[in-house]
Amino acid sequence: MNLRTIFDLNSIYAILQTTLKIKYLLIIPVLFGITFCSTTPATPANLPDTDISGSVDESAETLNEIRDLVEKGSLTSLKEAINLLESNSAGLTEQGENFKYIAGSLLKLVYPYSVDSSDSLSIPKSNILAGVVENAEKGIIIDLPSNEVSFFTLLLSSTAVLHTESEAVSERSLEILRTLYSEESDSFLPVFIYAYISEKEKKFDKATEGYKKALELDKNSYPPLEGLVRIYLRHGEYQRALVPAKIRYTRYKDKLIFASLMVDALIGSGNLEKALLIVSDSLAANPDDMTMTLKYADILQREGNLTQARRILKVVESISGQTGEYIRIYTSILAAEKNYSYALELLGKALSLEPDKQDLVSLYGKILLLAGKEGEGRIYLESSLENNPDSLENLGLLLEDAVSMKEWSRASELIDRLLTKNSSDLYLRYAVTIYRNLGDLTRAFNYNNKIVHEGSPVYEDYYNQIKFYLEQGRNLKAIDEVDRWIAGSTDPVERSSFYYLRSLTQPDIKGKLDSLRQALFENLRNLDAVVAIADAYYKLGEKRKSYRYLKQALIMVPDNEGIKEKLRNLEGEL
Repeated sequence: MNLRTIFDLNSIYAILQTTLKIKYLLIIPVLFGITFCSTTPATPANLPDTDISGSVDESAETLNEIRDLVEKGSLTSLKEAINLLESNSAGLTEQGENFKYIAGSLLKLVYPYSVDSSDSLSIPKSNILAGVVENAEKGIIIDLPSNEVSFFTLLLSSTAVLHTESEAVSERSLEILRTLYSEESDSFLPVFIYAYISEKEKKFDKATEGYKKALELDKNSYPPLEGLVRIYLRHGEYQRALVPAKIRYTRYKDKLIFASLMVDALIGSGNLEKALLIVSDSLAANPDDMTMTLKYADILQREGNLTQARRILKVVESISGQTGEYIRIYTSILAAEKNYSYALELLGKALSLEPDKQDLVSLYGKILLLAGKEGEGRIYLESSLENNPDSLENLGLLLEDAVSMKEWSRASELIDRLLTKNSSDLYLRYAVTIYRNLGDLTRAFNYNNKIVHEGSPVYEDYYNQIKFYLEQGRNLKAIDEVDRWIAGSTDPVERSSFYYLRSLTQPDIKGKLDSLRQALFENLRNLDAVVAIADAYYKLGEKRKSYRYLKQALIMVPDNEGIKEKLRNLEGEL
Protein backbone atom coordinates (compact mmCIF):
# COMPACT_ATOMS: atom_id res chain seq x y z
CA MET A 1 0.00 0.00 0.00
CA ASN A 2 1.29 3.48 -0.81
CA LEU A 3 2.44 5.29 2.34
CA ARG A 4 0.88 8.57 1.26
CA THR A 5 -2.51 6.81 1.01
CA ILE A 6 -2.12 5.10 4.37
CA PHE A 7 -1.77 8.38 6.22
CA ASP A 8 -5.14 10.03 5.58
CA LEU A 9 -6.59 11.42 8.79
CA ASN A 10 -8.76 8.42 9.67
CA SER A 11 -6.15 5.81 8.75
CA ILE A 12 -3.50 7.44 10.91
CA TYR A 13 -5.54 6.78 14.04
CA ALA A 14 -6.11 3.19 13.05
CA ILE A 15 -2.46 2.55 12.22
CA LEU A 16 -0.94 4.38 15.15
CA GLN A 17 -3.28 3.11 17.87
CA THR A 18 -0.69 1.73 20.26
CA THR A 19 1.62 3.83 22.37
CA LEU A 20 5.33 3.20 22.50
CA LYS A 21 6.10 2.80 26.18
CA ILE A 22 9.66 3.54 27.15
CA LYS A 23 10.66 2.14 30.50
CA TYR A 24 13.46 3.87 32.27
CA LEU A 25 15.40 1.69 34.65
CA LEU A 26 16.69 3.04 37.94
CA ILE A 27 20.41 2.49 37.83
CA ILE A 28 22.13 2.03 41.18
CA PRO A 29 25.85 1.92 40.54
CA VAL A 30 27.90 0.02 43.08
CA LEU A 31 31.57 -0.28 43.72
CA PHE A 32 33.30 -3.54 44.40
CA GLY A 33 35.50 -2.17 47.14
CA ILE A 34 38.33 -4.40 45.93
CA THR A 35 41.77 -3.18 44.94
CA PHE A 36 43.06 -4.57 41.65
CA CYS A 37 46.46 -4.66 40.00
CA SER A 38 46.66 -4.00 36.26
CA THR A 39 47.46 -7.13 34.30
CA THR A 40 47.34 -8.27 30.72
CA PRO A 41 44.29 -10.30 29.66
CA ALA A 42 46.32 -13.46 29.24
CA THR A 43 47.66 -13.45 32.81
CA PRO A 44 45.20 -11.94 35.32
CA ALA A 45 47.26 -13.53 38.13
CA ASN A 46 45.50 -11.79 40.99
CA LEU A 47 41.97 -12.77 39.90
CA PRO A 48 40.60 -16.16 41.01
CA ASP A 49 39.68 -18.11 37.89
CA THR A 50 36.26 -19.22 39.19
CA ASP A 51 34.55 -19.25 35.80
CA ILE A 52 36.65 -22.12 34.47
CA SER A 53 38.53 -24.74 36.40
CA GLY A 54 41.64 -25.92 34.66
CA SER A 55 42.85 -29.44 34.14
CA VAL A 56 45.64 -30.49 31.85
CA ASP A 57 44.19 -32.81 29.24
CA GLU A 58 44.01 -33.15 25.50
CA SER A 59 41.47 -30.27 25.32
CA ALA A 60 43.68 -27.80 27.20
CA GLU A 61 45.20 -26.24 24.07
CA THR A 62 41.77 -25.78 22.47
CA LEU A 63 40.37 -24.25 25.65
CA ASN A 64 43.26 -21.77 25.79
CA GLU A 65 42.55 -20.78 22.20
CA ILE A 66 38.87 -20.36 23.02
CA ARG A 67 39.73 -18.26 26.07
CA ASP A 68 41.83 -15.91 23.92
CA LEU A 69 39.00 -15.57 21.40
CA VAL A 70 36.45 -14.76 24.10
CA GLU A 71 38.78 -12.21 25.72
CA LYS A 72 39.07 -10.36 22.40
CA GLY A 73 35.32 -9.93 22.45
CA SER A 74 34.77 -9.13 18.77
CA LEU A 75 31.85 -10.49 16.80
CA THR A 76 34.19 -12.61 14.70
CA SER A 77 36.20 -13.99 17.63
CA LEU A 78 33.09 -14.85 19.68
CA LYS A 79 31.50 -16.69 16.76
CA GLU A 80 34.76 -18.53 16.18
CA ALA A 81 34.93 -19.51 19.86
CA ILE A 82 31.38 -20.87 19.74
CA ASN A 83 32.12 -22.83 16.56
CA LEU A 84 35.16 -24.41 18.22
CA LEU A 85 33.14 -25.32 21.29
CA GLU A 86 30.38 -26.90 19.23
CA SER A 87 32.73 -28.87 16.99
CA ASN A 88 35.27 -30.03 19.58
CA SER A 89 35.16 -32.30 22.61
CA ALA A 90 36.40 -29.34 24.68
CA GLY A 91 32.88 -27.96 24.45
CA LEU A 92 31.58 -30.91 26.49
CA THR A 93 33.73 -30.07 29.52
CA GLU A 94 32.55 -27.87 32.38
CA GLN A 95 35.05 -25.25 31.26
CA GLY A 96 33.71 -25.44 27.72
CA GLU A 97 30.10 -25.06 28.88
CA ASN A 98 31.03 -21.95 30.86
CA PHE A 99 32.92 -20.49 27.91
CA LYS A 100 29.93 -21.09 25.65
CA TYR A 101 27.67 -19.24 28.08
CA ILE A 102 30.14 -16.35 28.41
CA ALA A 103 30.60 -16.02 24.63
CA GLY A 104 26.86 -16.20 24.03
CA SER A 105 26.22 -13.61 26.75
CA LEU A 106 28.77 -11.20 25.23
CA LEU A 107 27.05 -11.61 21.86
CA LYS A 108 23.72 -10.78 23.51
CA LEU A 109 25.07 -7.80 25.47
CA VAL A 110 27.32 -6.24 22.81
CA TYR A 111 25.87 -7.49 19.50
CA PRO A 112 22.11 -7.78 20.11
CA TYR A 113 21.28 -7.81 16.40
CA SER A 114 23.54 -10.72 15.54
CA VAL A 115 21.65 -13.92 14.74
CA ASP A 116 23.96 -15.72 17.18
CA SER A 117 23.16 -13.41 20.07
CA SER A 118 20.03 -15.40 21.02
CA ASP A 119 21.11 -18.83 19.81
CA SER A 120 24.34 -19.38 21.72
CA LEU A 121 23.23 -19.20 25.36
CA SER A 122 23.33 -22.31 27.50
CA ILE A 123 22.43 -22.74 31.16
CA PRO A 124 25.45 -21.73 33.29
CA LYS A 125 26.62 -23.89 36.15
CA SER A 126 27.39 -20.73 38.11
CA ASN A 127 24.39 -18.74 39.33
CA ILE A 128 26.56 -15.65 39.71
CA LEU A 129 27.22 -15.59 35.95
CA ALA A 130 23.50 -15.52 35.22
CA GLY A 131 23.03 -12.70 37.74
CA VAL A 132 25.88 -10.64 36.23
CA VAL A 133 24.45 -10.99 32.71
CA GLU A 134 20.87 -10.29 33.74
CA ASN A 135 21.86 -7.09 35.54
CA ALA A 136 24.34 -5.93 32.88
CA GLU A 137 21.49 -6.07 30.37
CA LYS A 138 19.63 -3.64 32.65
CA GLY A 139 22.66 -1.36 32.89
CA ILE A 140 23.53 -2.45 36.43
CA ILE A 141 26.89 -3.62 37.81
CA ILE A 142 26.27 -5.84 40.81
CA ASP A 143 28.45 -6.36 43.86
CA LEU A 144 30.38 -9.60 43.56
CA PRO A 145 31.40 -11.81 46.48
CA SER A 146 35.19 -11.93 46.67
CA ASN A 147 35.24 -15.62 45.75
CA GLU A 148 33.26 -14.89 42.54
CA VAL A 149 35.50 -12.11 41.24
CA SER A 150 37.19 -13.33 38.07
CA PHE A 151 38.27 -12.07 34.69
CA PHE A 152 35.03 -13.05 33.01
CA THR A 153 32.55 -11.99 35.72
CA LEU A 154 34.22 -8.58 35.61
CA LEU A 155 34.30 -8.49 31.79
CA LEU A 156 30.59 -9.27 31.58
CA SER A 157 29.91 -6.60 34.23
CA SER A 158 31.75 -3.95 32.20
CA THR A 159 29.24 -4.27 29.33
CA ALA A 160 26.55 -2.70 31.54
CA VAL A 161 27.73 0.68 30.26
CA LEU A 162 26.21 -0.16 26.87
CA HIS A 163 22.75 -0.34 28.46
CA THR A 164 22.53 2.77 30.62
CA GLU A 165 23.20 6.51 30.64
CA SER A 166 24.60 6.40 34.18
CA GLU A 167 27.91 8.23 34.54
CA ALA A 168 28.73 6.14 37.62
CA VAL A 169 28.41 2.93 35.59
CA SER A 170 30.63 4.45 32.88
CA GLU A 171 33.32 5.18 35.46
CA ARG A 172 33.07 1.71 36.96
CA SER A 173 33.25 0.04 33.53
CA LEU A 174 36.42 1.99 32.77
CA GLU A 175 37.95 0.86 36.08
CA ILE A 176 37.17 -2.76 35.27
CA LEU A 177 38.58 -2.63 31.75
CA ARG A 178 41.76 -0.93 32.91
CA THR A 179 42.13 -3.70 35.45
CA LEU A 180 41.59 -6.51 32.97
CA TYR A 181 43.51 -5.27 29.94
CA SER A 182 46.91 -3.69 29.48
CA GLU A 183 47.26 -0.53 27.41
CA GLU A 184 49.01 -2.56 24.70
CA SER A 185 46.12 -5.01 24.37
CA ASP A 186 44.72 -5.47 20.87
CA SER A 187 41.44 -6.91 22.14
CA PHE A 188 38.37 -5.48 20.43
CA LEU A 189 36.05 -5.10 23.40
CA PRO A 190 38.00 -2.58 25.54
CA VAL A 191 38.82 -0.47 22.47
CA PHE A 192 35.15 -0.33 21.52
CA ILE A 193 33.86 0.38 25.03
CA TYR A 194 36.47 3.12 25.58
CA ALA A 195 35.25 4.75 22.33
CA TYR A 196 31.61 4.36 23.37
CA ILE A 197 32.25 6.05 26.73
CA SER A 198 34.17 8.85 24.95
CA GLU A 199 31.12 9.44 22.75
CA LYS A 200 28.87 9.60 25.83
CA GLU A 201 31.26 12.18 27.29
CA LYS A 202 31.06 14.20 24.02
CA LYS A 203 34.75 13.61 23.30
CA PHE A 204 33.92 13.01 19.66
CA ASP A 205 37.41 13.12 18.16
CA LYS A 206 38.59 10.51 20.65
CA ALA A 207 35.47 8.42 20.08
CA THR A 208 35.88 8.55 16.30
CA GLU A 209 39.50 7.45 16.59
CA GLY A 210 38.49 4.60 18.90
CA TYR A 211 35.68 3.38 16.68
CA LYS A 212 37.97 3.34 13.65
CA LYS A 213 40.61 1.41 15.59
CA ALA A 214 37.96 -1.10 16.69
CA LEU A 215 36.93 -1.62 13.07
CA GLU A 216 40.54 -2.23 12.14
CA LEU A 217 40.57 -5.01 14.75
CA ASP A 218 37.35 -6.53 13.37
CA LYS A 219 35.52 -5.03 10.39
CA ASN A 220 32.56 -7.37 10.97
CA SER A 221 31.72 -5.96 14.41
CA TYR A 222 28.96 -3.46 13.69
CA PRO A 223 28.65 -1.40 16.94
CA PRO A 224 31.62 0.87 16.00
CA LEU A 225 29.99 1.57 12.61
CA GLU A 226 26.81 2.51 14.42
CA GLY A 227 28.81 4.84 16.65
CA LEU A 228 30.51 6.52 13.68
CA VAL A 229 27.13 7.12 12.03
CA ARG A 230 25.78 8.72 15.21
CA ILE A 231 28.77 11.08 15.39
CA TYR A 232 28.62 12.00 11.70
CA LEU A 233 24.89 12.71 11.93
CA ARG A 234 25.39 14.82 15.05
CA HIS A 235 27.94 16.94 13.20
CA GLY A 236 25.77 17.25 10.10
CA GLU A 237 28.19 15.16 7.99
CA TYR A 238 25.35 13.38 6.22
CA GLN A 239 27.24 12.29 3.11
CA ARG A 240 29.97 10.84 5.28
CA ALA A 241 27.37 8.96 7.33
CA LEU A 242 25.78 7.35 4.28
CA VAL A 243 28.38 4.65 3.63
CA PRO A 244 28.55 3.11 7.13
CA ALA A 245 24.77 3.57 7.55
CA LYS A 246 24.15 1.69 4.30
CA ILE A 247 26.49 -1.14 5.32
CA ARG A 248 24.51 -1.76 8.50
CA TYR A 249 21.07 -1.21 6.92
CA THR A 250 21.82 -3.63 4.09
CA ARG A 251 22.81 -6.30 6.63
CA TYR A 252 19.97 -5.68 9.12
CA LYS A 253 17.06 -4.25 7.12
CA ASP A 254 14.50 -5.51 9.61
CA LYS A 255 16.11 -3.65 12.53
CA LEU A 256 14.53 -0.25 13.12
CA ILE A 257 17.68 1.30 14.61
CA PHE A 258 19.65 0.81 11.39
CA ALA A 259 16.73 1.84 9.19
CA SER A 260 16.38 4.99 11.32
CA LEU A 261 20.06 5.92 10.97
CA MET A 262 19.92 5.31 7.22
CA VAL A 263 16.85 7.54 6.86
CA ASP A 264 18.52 10.34 8.84
CA ALA A 265 21.59 10.19 6.58
CA LEU A 266 19.41 10.23 3.43
CA ILE A 267 17.23 13.10 4.65
CA GLY A 268 20.29 15.13 5.61
CA SER A 269 21.81 14.42 2.18
CA GLY A 270 18.63 15.61 0.45
CA ASN A 271 17.62 12.20 -0.93
CA LEU A 272 14.02 12.36 0.28
CA GLU A 273 12.71 9.86 -2.27
CA LYS A 274 14.95 7.01 -1.10
CA ALA A 275 14.35 7.96 2.54
CA LEU A 276 10.61 7.71 1.96
CA LEU A 277 10.96 4.20 0.54
CA ILE A 278 12.74 3.00 3.68
CA VAL A 279 10.21 4.72 5.95
CA SER A 280 7.39 3.11 3.97
CA ASP A 281 8.90 -0.38 4.32
CA SER A 282 9.56 0.13 8.04
CA LEU A 283 6.04 1.38 8.80
CA ALA A 284 4.49 -1.44 6.80
CA ALA A 285 6.20 -3.86 9.20
CA ASN A 286 5.93 -1.64 12.32
CA PRO A 287 2.88 0.65 11.85
CA ASP A 288 2.88 1.84 15.46
CA ASP A 289 6.51 2.97 15.54
CA MET A 290 6.58 6.64 16.47
CA THR A 291 10.20 7.20 15.41
CA MET A 292 9.51 6.26 11.79
CA THR A 293 6.15 8.05 11.83
CA LEU A 294 7.93 11.27 12.83
CA LYS A 295 10.46 10.75 10.04
CA TYR A 296 7.56 10.46 7.60
CA ALA A 297 6.20 13.79 8.86
CA ASP A 298 9.69 15.26 8.52
CA ILE A 299 9.93 14.18 4.87
CA LEU A 300 6.50 15.65 4.15
CA GLN A 301 7.39 19.04 5.64
CA ARG A 302 10.66 19.13 3.71
CA GLU A 303 8.71 18.41 0.51
CA GLY A 304 6.40 21.34 1.34
CA ASN A 305 3.39 19.15 2.19
CA LEU A 306 2.80 21.06 5.41
CA THR A 307 -0.89 20.22 5.87
CA GLN A 308 -0.39 16.47 5.81
CA ALA A 309 2.70 16.76 8.00
CA ARG A 310 0.65 18.68 10.58
CA ARG A 311 -2.03 15.97 10.59
CA ILE A 312 0.50 13.26 11.34
CA LEU A 313 2.15 15.34 14.05
CA LYS A 314 -1.24 15.84 15.71
CA VAL A 315 -1.71 12.08 15.99
CA VAL A 316 1.87 11.56 17.23
CA GLU A 317 1.40 14.25 19.88
CA SER A 318 -1.76 12.52 21.15
CA ILE A 319 0.20 9.29 21.59
CA SER A 320 3.75 10.31 22.55
CA GLY A 321 3.51 13.96 23.51
CA GLN A 322 5.87 16.72 22.36
CA THR A 323 9.28 15.07 22.11
CA GLY A 324 12.37 16.95 20.94
CA GLU A 325 12.04 15.46 17.46
CA TYR A 326 8.36 16.42 17.33
CA ILE A 327 9.21 20.02 18.21
CA ARG A 328 11.98 20.17 15.60
CA ILE A 329 9.61 19.11 12.83
CA TYR A 330 6.71 21.25 14.05
CA THR A 331 8.84 24.37 14.39
CA SER A 332 10.26 23.73 10.91
CA ILE A 333 6.67 23.87 9.65
CA LEU A 334 6.08 27.09 11.59
CA ALA A 335 9.24 28.60 10.08
CA ALA A 336 8.10 27.62 6.55
CA GLU A 337 4.85 29.45 7.32
CA LYS A 338 6.93 32.43 8.55
CA ASN A 339 5.52 32.10 12.07
CA TYR A 340 8.97 32.77 13.50
CA SER A 341 8.02 34.10 16.95
CA TYR A 342 5.99 31.03 17.93
CA ALA A 343 8.64 28.71 16.48
CA LEU A 344 11.34 30.39 18.58
CA GLU A 345 9.13 30.23 21.68
CA LEU A 346 8.62 26.46 21.32
CA LEU A 347 12.28 25.83 20.53
CA GLY A 348 13.33 27.87 23.53
CA LYS A 349 11.22 25.67 25.82
CA ALA A 350 12.59 22.50 24.21
CA LEU A 351 16.18 23.68 24.55
CA SER A 352 15.67 24.46 28.22
CA LEU A 353 14.99 20.73 28.65
CA GLU A 354 17.56 19.45 26.13
CA PRO A 355 20.25 22.15 25.81
CA ASP A 356 22.70 19.78 24.08
CA LYS A 357 20.31 18.62 21.33
CA GLN A 358 22.25 19.92 18.34
CA ASP A 359 19.49 19.76 15.74
CA LEU A 360 17.35 22.02 17.94
CA VAL A 361 20.30 24.36 18.52
CA SER A 362 20.94 24.68 14.77
CA LEU A 363 17.26 25.18 13.98
CA TYR A 364 16.96 27.92 16.61
CA GLY A 365 19.90 29.79 15.08
CA LYS A 366 18.52 29.29 11.57
CA ILE A 367 15.11 30.70 12.50
CA LEU A 368 16.75 33.72 14.16
CA LEU A 369 18.47 34.41 10.82
CA LEU A 370 15.24 33.88 8.86
CA ALA A 371 13.39 36.21 11.22
CA GLY A 372 15.78 39.02 10.33
CA LYS A 373 17.62 38.82 13.66
CA GLU A 374 20.97 38.28 11.95
CA GLY A 375 23.09 39.66 14.75
CA GLU A 376 21.38 37.61 17.44
CA GLY A 377 21.37 34.50 15.26
CA ARG A 378 25.07 34.88 14.46
CA ILE A 379 26.03 35.28 18.12
CA TYR A 380 23.89 32.28 19.08
CA LEU A 381 25.38 29.98 16.43
CA GLU A 382 28.95 31.09 17.15
CA SER A 383 28.37 30.45 20.85
CA SER A 384 26.98 26.97 20.13
CA LEU A 385 30.11 26.18 18.11
CA GLU A 386 32.16 26.52 21.26
CA ASN A 387 30.28 23.52 22.69
CA ASN A 388 30.20 21.60 19.42
CA PRO A 389 33.05 22.83 17.21
CA ASP A 390 32.53 20.04 14.67
CA SER A 391 28.93 20.97 13.83
CA LEU A 392 28.82 21.30 10.05
CA GLU A 393 25.23 22.47 10.26
CA ASN A 394 26.07 25.47 12.45
CA LEU A 395 29.13 26.32 10.35
CA GLY A 396 27.00 26.03 7.21
CA LEU A 397 24.36 28.40 8.57
CA LEU A 398 27.01 30.96 9.53
CA LEU A 399 28.54 30.58 6.06
CA GLU A 400 25.17 31.21 4.35
CA ASP A 401 24.74 34.30 6.50
CA ALA A 402 28.22 35.63 5.66
CA VAL A 403 27.70 35.07 1.91
CA SER A 404 24.25 36.70 1.94
CA MET A 405 25.78 39.71 3.74
CA LYS A 406 28.71 39.71 1.24
CA GLU A 407 31.14 39.55 4.17
CA TRP A 408 33.72 37.70 2.11
CA SER A 409 36.54 37.75 4.62
CA ARG A 410 34.37 36.16 7.34
CA ALA A 411 33.00 33.74 4.75
CA SER A 412 36.53 32.63 3.79
CA GLU A 413 37.36 31.74 7.40
CA LEU A 414 34.19 29.66 7.66
CA ILE A 415 34.61 27.88 4.32
CA ASP A 416 38.20 26.95 5.19
CA ARG A 417 36.95 25.32 8.40
CA LEU A 418 34.18 23.51 6.56
CA LEU A 419 36.41 22.17 3.80
CA THR A 420 38.77 20.56 6.31
CA LYS A 421 35.79 18.49 7.49
CA ASN A 422 33.76 18.00 4.32
CA SER A 423 34.92 18.86 0.79
CA SER A 424 31.51 18.25 -0.78
CA ASP A 425 30.54 19.91 -4.07
CA LEU A 426 28.19 22.21 -2.14
CA TYR A 427 30.96 23.70 -0.02
CA LEU A 428 33.41 23.78 -2.94
CA ARG A 429 30.88 25.91 -4.88
CA TYR A 430 30.72 28.29 -1.94
CA ALA A 431 34.52 28.45 -2.01
CA VAL A 432 34.50 29.34 -5.73
CA THR A 433 32.09 32.22 -5.10
CA ILE A 434 33.93 33.47 -2.03
CA TYR A 435 37.45 33.47 -3.47
CA ARG A 436 36.31 34.94 -6.79
CA ASN A 437 34.82 37.86 -4.85
CA LEU A 438 38.03 38.15 -2.83
CA GLY A 439 39.99 38.37 -6.09
CA ASP A 440 41.88 35.12 -5.49
CA LEU A 441 41.07 33.67 -8.93
CA THR A 442 43.72 30.94 -8.73
CA ARG A 443 42.20 29.49 -5.60
CA ALA A 444 38.67 29.86 -6.97
CA PHE A 445 39.73 28.05 -10.16
CA ASN A 446 41.36 25.21 -8.22
CA TYR A 447 38.18 24.60 -6.22
CA ASN A 448 36.04 24.67 -9.36
CA ASN A 449 38.49 22.36 -11.14
CA LYS A 450 38.12 19.88 -8.27
CA ILE A 451 34.33 19.80 -8.75
CA VAL A 452 34.56 19.35 -12.54
CA HIS A 453 37.14 16.56 -12.44
CA GLU A 454 36.46 14.83 -9.11
CA GLY A 455 32.90 15.67 -8.13
CA SER A 456 29.43 15.63 -9.68
CA PRO A 457 29.47 18.84 -11.74
CA VAL A 458 26.35 20.72 -12.86
CA TYR A 459 26.00 23.41 -15.51
CA GLU A 460 27.14 26.14 -13.13
CA ASP A 461 30.46 24.35 -12.61
CA TYR A 462 31.06 23.83 -16.35
CA TYR A 463 30.20 27.47 -17.03
CA ASN A 464 32.62 28.66 -14.35
CA GLN A 465 35.36 26.41 -15.74
CA ILE A 466 35.11 27.90 -19.25
CA LYS A 467 34.94 31.39 -17.79
CA PHE A 468 38.11 30.76 -15.77
CA TYR A 469 39.98 29.42 -18.84
CA LEU A 470 38.98 32.45 -20.90
CA GLU A 471 40.03 34.84 -18.13
CA GLN A 472 43.40 33.06 -18.05
CA GLY A 473 43.69 33.44 -21.83
CA ARG A 474 43.64 29.65 -22.30
CA ASN A 475 41.19 29.54 -25.21
CA LEU A 476 42.54 26.31 -26.70
CA LYS A 477 42.26 24.58 -23.32
CA ALA A 478 38.68 25.84 -23.03
CA ILE A 479 37.83 24.47 -26.48
CA ASP A 480 39.46 21.11 -25.71
CA GLU A 481 37.52 20.79 -22.46
CA VAL A 482 34.12 21.69 -23.90
CA ASP A 483 34.63 19.40 -26.91
CA ARG A 484 35.44 16.57 -24.50
CA TRP A 485 32.24 17.28 -22.56
CA ILE A 486 30.18 17.28 -25.75
CA ALA A 487 31.70 13.98 -26.91
CA GLY A 488 30.99 12.37 -23.56
CA SER A 489 27.33 13.40 -23.36
CA THR A 490 24.25 11.78 -24.91
CA ASP A 491 21.64 14.01 -23.26
CA PRO A 492 20.30 16.66 -25.73
CA VAL A 493 19.68 19.32 -23.06
CA GLU A 494 23.16 18.84 -21.61
CA ARG A 495 24.79 18.83 -25.05
CA SER A 496 22.91 22.04 -25.92
CA SER A 497 24.38 23.70 -22.83
CA PHE A 498 27.87 22.55 -23.80
CA TYR A 499 27.49 23.95 -27.33
CA TYR A 500 26.46 27.27 -25.80
CA LEU A 501 29.63 27.17 -23.68
CA ARG A 502 31.61 26.40 -26.83
CA SER A 503 30.22 29.57 -28.41
CA LEU A 504 31.88 31.55 -25.60
CA THR A 505 35.28 30.24 -26.72
CA GLN A 506 34.87 31.47 -30.33
CA PRO A 507 36.65 34.75 -31.13
CA ASP A 508 34.58 35.58 -34.24
CA ILE A 509 30.81 36.00 -34.56
CA LYS A 510 30.49 33.40 -37.35
CA GLY A 511 32.10 30.76 -35.15
CA LYS A 512 29.79 31.76 -32.29
CA LEU A 513 26.71 31.43 -34.50
CA ASP A 514 27.74 27.96 -35.67
CA SER A 515 27.99 26.72 -32.08
CA LEU A 516 24.77 28.50 -31.05
CA ARG A 517 22.78 27.00 -33.92
CA GLN A 518 24.04 23.56 -32.88
CA ALA A 519 22.91 24.35 -29.34
CA LEU A 520 19.37 25.09 -30.62
CA PHE A 521 19.44 21.95 -32.77
CA GLU A 522 19.93 19.94 -29.56
CA ASN A 523 17.40 21.95 -27.52
CA LEU A 524 15.11 24.60 -29.02
CA ARG A 525 14.33 25.98 -25.55
CA ASN A 526 17.90 26.91 -24.66
CA LEU A 527 17.22 30.49 -23.60
CA ASP A 528 20.90 31.44 -23.30
CA ALA A 529 21.50 30.33 -26.89
CA VAL A 530 18.43 32.17 -28.24
CA VAL A 531 19.46 35.47 -26.59
CA ALA A 532 23.09 35.01 -27.67
CA ILE A 533 21.99 34.50 -31.31
CA ALA A 534 19.92 37.70 -31.10
CA ASP A 535 22.97 39.59 -29.79
CA ALA A 536 25.19 38.11 -32.52
CA TYR A 537 22.81 39.20 -35.31
CA TYR A 538 22.58 42.67 -33.76
CA LYS A 539 26.37 42.99 -33.89
CA LEU A 540 26.28 41.90 -37.54
CA GLY A 541 23.75 44.64 -38.26
CA GLU A 542 20.96 42.15 -39.02
CA LYS A 543 18.51 43.80 -36.65
CA ARG A 544 15.31 42.15 -37.93
CA LYS A 545 16.79 38.69 -37.31
CA SER A 546 17.88 39.89 -33.89
CA TYR A 547 14.34 41.10 -33.22
CA ARG A 548 12.80 37.73 -34.19
CA TYR A 549 15.05 35.83 -31.80
CA LEU A 550 14.33 38.27 -28.97
CA LYS A 551 10.58 37.79 -29.52
CA GLN A 552 11.15 34.03 -29.37
CA ALA A 553 13.03 34.47 -26.10
CA LEU A 554 10.23 36.59 -24.63
CA ILE A 555 7.70 33.84 -25.39
CA MET A 556 9.85 31.50 -23.30
CA VAL A 557 10.15 33.96 -20.36
CA PRO A 558 7.32 36.54 -20.67
CA ASP A 559 8.25 38.43 -17.50
CA ASN A 560 11.97 38.88 -18.23
CA GLU A 561 12.59 42.62 -17.96
CA GLY A 562 16.05 42.42 -19.56
CA ILE A 563 14.67 40.94 -22.77
CA LYS A 564 11.80 43.44 -22.78
CA GLU A 565 14.30 46.29 -22.52
CA LYS A 566 16.33 44.93 -25.45
CA LEU A 567 13.19 44.66 -27.55
CA ARG A 568 12.13 48.25 -26.76
CA ASN A 569 15.55 49.58 -27.73
CA LEU A 570 15.60 47.54 -30.92
CA GLU A 571 12.08 48.62 -31.89
CA GLY A 572 13.27 52.21 -31.69
CA GLU A 573 16.05 51.42 -34.18
CA LEU A 574 13.92 49.54 -36.74
